[in-house]
Amino acid sequence: MPDTPATTAVWFITGCSTGLGRALAERVLPLLRAQGRGHVINVSSVGGIVGSQSSGYYNASKFAVEGLSQALAQEVAPLDPPLHLVLGKNALERVRAKCGELLRTMDQWEKVTLAADFPEP
Repeated sequence: MPDTPATTAVWFITGCSTGLGRALAERVLPLLRAQGRGHVINVSSVGGIVGSQSSGYYNASKFAVEGLSQALAQEVAPLDPPLHLVLGKNALERVRAKCGELLRTMDQWEKVTLAADFPEP
């Protein structure tokens, strides 16, 4: 496969997301389940919640880590692990701003969203 920006992006994103997922599924989760406790620490960044110009590949890989973390938290819910820890004032402010932006967007599109439901029988 030729080394182009597109193939580099695919490698970067799948390497960061599926490599981490495979390691967790094959090595970490069986141990946590056997012990009935433990911690999984996925190092992400505000870039997994808020996209930034010129950081698309990085953001995509961090969004993948965030999605994997959310799915993992559901799988190990009986172990009661924390899901997010936002570190630093700047990161906290950016995440809060993104949450507000998401709520405003949801409010704007609420009628369209609800119109997509099938009628209940």
